[in-house]
Amino acid sequence: MNRSLFKILGWGWGLFLIAGVAIAQISPRAILLIDKSYCPPEQWQKVAQTYAQKYQTSQLHTVILFDDLSQEKFSLPPQPSVISQLSTYGRPNLKRQSQLQKTYPKSQLLSCRLINN
Repeated sequence: MNRSLFKILGWGWGLFLIAGVAIAQISPRAILLIDKSYCPPEQWQKVAQTYAQKYQTSQLHTVILFDDLSQEKFSLPPQPSVISQLSTYGRPNLKRQSQLQKTYPKSQLLSCRLINN
């Protein structure tokens, strides 16, 4: 009896683990790149509103903020209020943007330049 009980428990846990891995692979998790180079406040608010919509409607996995001088990676996406209160500065760095897009090919980009166009 003990042997069959352990066998049933082993199979149960094994199937539970396989189901968990399958669900994790299927669920869409977005990586979001946010260019925080200088942007006029009213245009940055549009970027922040777009972020808030994505925050509410999708499973953001990682958010990466970047500009000409720095890069920050958040495994837990920041609250929309944090993004809306950010100070933008510096010049756009297309080389860094390109490098990040190559590193994260399925990422989405939020940028003041994209909002304007």
